[in-house]
Amino acid sequence: CLGCWAGADSWHPSERLARDPPGREMSSGPTDTAGIRGFGLLELLISLGLGLLLLAVVAHLMVAGSGASKHLSYRASERESIGLVTQMFRQTLAGAGHLGCLAGPQTTVNTLNLAWEHLGVMEPWPAVEIVDDPHSAPSFADIQGLATGSQALLVRGYGRPLATLNQALAQGRGEATLHRADGRVNSGDLVFISDCQLGVLFSATRTWHSQGRVRFSWDAGSGDLDNASTGVTFDGTPVSADLDQLGLAADARLWAPTGSRLYVAESRVRGDGSQSYGLWQKPVRGNALELVTGVQRLHFRYGAIRTGGSGQMGYFDRARLPSDARVVLLAVRFFLRVEREHSEPVWRPVEIAVPLTSAPVP
Repeated sequence: CLGCWAGADSWHPSERLARDPPGREMSSGPTDTAGIRGFGLLELLISLGLGLLLLAVVAHLMVAGSGASKHLSYRASERESIGLVTQMFRQTLAGAGHLGCLAGPQTTVNTLNLAWEHLGVMEPWPAVEIVDDPHSAPSFADIQGLATGSQALLVRGYGRPLATLNQALAQGRGEATLHRADGRVNSGDLVFISDCQLGVLFSATRTWHSQGRVRFSWDAGSGDLDNASTGVTFDGTPVSADLDQLGLAADARLWAPTGSRLYVAESRVRGDGSQSYGLWQKPVRGNALELVTGVQRLHFRYGAIRTGGSGQMGYFDRARLPSDARVVLLAVRFFLRVEREHSEPVWRPVEIAVPLTSAPVP
């Protein structure tokens, strides 16, 4: 029945087409584009300003962090230099003084090699000699470029014992038991031997090692530090330099003598053309080594205890060291070149006290 389709929502197809033309079937209704627009000029300027402000804050933080990092790097380098100086002084001084039977300054009655005796090695103290003017000191005559106004240090001593004689020396030969399994006494080595009554330096020759023992002979007067062809004892009595005629006890010990010079001289490290100085160390036998660059005006004082009944303790200059002083410390003062960002380097005074660890108890 056609009347069944009649109603408000039904009309003739032509009428519907007139009401909903093509292209409007999917439309959800009228669209208002008046509220949609881009950033305005004011908003753009505000955004740019905030961005630039943020960049400025980040850049400032980065610059501040970089400066702090460089400052920490400079401080770390400064601490490293001071630590290296302290460590090298400790290592150099550790073998100074008297060890074993040498700890009693009155026990070694006769000692050959007066050159070593004059340096204080066989005297009670000091075994470390402060040199006020190294320019005029014979022991520093081969050093070039020494810094003006700086003192120097001459250290003579003995390391750990190398061996102990099994029997008295005889027929120009000796045999000793090594104190370490890997220890050696090579031909040409300078050796100090002492039985707490007599001490002698000699050059070992024709050494032979077997089962922890060493056999050796000697050649007196062949080296720059060992005995002359005829030795002179500590009390001035001339004796033969033949070791087997000196009467050393069978349990005499063999020691490795050590010697080192510490001084300030022109640096060989800096290549910027400017004159700079560094702390140097030169063994008695060996090449000089520049320890720390940027060190000037090195000065020393003895830290000592007076044993003459007063018990006075203090630091003494070399020229004013009391005759009854027992040196137990070495006071070191120097100026260290410290780098600074955007400014000239500064010279920082550094003071350290280094114990003589081998010092006997007063």
